[in-house]
Amino acid sequence: MFEQLVPNVRTLDAEDLEIGVLAAAAASHASSSPDAPDISADHPMVREIGRLAQIFGGVILSGPPGTSKSFFAAAAAQVLAGRSRYRLKFVQFHASYQYEDFMLGFRGSSGMKV
Repeated sequence: MFEQLVPNVRTLDAEDLEIGVLAAAAASHASSSPDAPDISADHPMVREIGRLAQIFGGVILSGPPGTSKSFFAAAAAQVLAGRSRYRLKFVQFHASYQYEDFMLGFRGSSGMKV
């Protein structure tokens, strides 16, 4: 179509750009900015998340979108897992999932010590 209007035009599709359906998914750190540098293990936020995880067994980061919650959670998880990609799994809840659904959804049986 464009070739008729302008001669010698090179057209590209999603596959040419390696972003189409045939492109392999690449693992990256959790960030909407893929060029962002990795966070070091001594970053104050990573250290605090690690400290709280050891005390409480888990950490829930809350806040408005775009405030680096996933980015810091991924960095802390990598530090806690010894940077082993086999020891990490990320779970994303649907936006309609409420805090109460998650917190009250898991309860120990009567025989469990809490």
